[in-house]
Amino acid sequence: MLAAFLCTPATDAHASVCAPASAREILVVEQSNLKTAEVHASGLHAVGDTEQSYGVRLWHRPKGERAHTLRFSHDYRAYEIDTSAKRALQTNGHLHRLAWSYRLSGPQWELSVAPVVAGSSNAGRHPKVIDAEFIFWQGFARYRRPWTPSVDGYWGLCRDDRLGTTRLRPVVGIDWRVNDRLELTLGYPDTRLNWRFHPRWRLQADIHPAGGRWRVYDDALVRRSRFTMESWRLRLELAFRITHAHELIIGAGREVRRKFAFRLIDGTDLQTGASGTAFTGVRWRWSR
Repeated sequence: MLAAFLCTPATDAHASVCAPASAREILVVEQSNLKTAEVHASGLHAVGDTEQSYGVRLWHRPKGERAHTLRFSHDYRAYEIDTSAKRALQTNGHLHRLAWSYRLSGPQWELSVAPVVAGSSNAGRHPKVIDAEFIFWQGFARYRRPWTPSVDGYWGLCRDDRLGTTRLRPVVGIDWRVNDRLELTLGYPDTRLNWRFHPRWRLQADIHPAGGRWRVYDDALVRRSRFTMESWRLRLELAFRITHAHELIIGAGREVRRKFAFRLIDGTDLQTGASGTAFTGVRWRWSR
């Protein structure tokens, strides 16, 4: 059963502890670009997004049926929101998230916790302004039970910010190993299909939440506010195994149900939706 935990497909570099990477994954680097889309608010015209992220395994120690893993990840998002002069954002929309996650997995269970620092880029250049409001905690607990030789059920609890707010949410689903090449995870909040149709090639489709929350400052580092984003991503990826340890993954998809909340330069707090948009991405993965 431990092997089922350790052989999950590759996930995003900036994934939360609620969607853990394979314990074999040492380093993953990712670049994504979202097409500019319409914003549903007066005076706000369009929003585009460029994302860069990486995740690295700092320490991994198998011990009997248990395994300890420590990871670090950095996620950078540049939201370019086109506004009128009177409706400008209070912050620049350049947002960073740094996370240190610890994971303990057993034969049928896993636990994970991660302190996260999330804020605007100007706060990162002046770390003295960073306080407890920039820090929040992610957490994850999941129990897995085999139902048949090829189907496992799982359930648990998750606390992360991928839906725009930091809340405790249920985790539930099934893992179905259809055959040696095809695996299907049907669950909430993450669903995934992984098809290894060739020794060097695999196809992956997934649906997952992709939002977040950040504490941000204005240019003068005087006024602070919160920037939040809520969305879901539908993605299709093609992965090529370059060597036994290295994999190149290209993908495309659509981000839907997009909602933003932020403060304007005049002090107005605004919540607004945005049109769904297409995105492309490339990811490099090193594992062993």
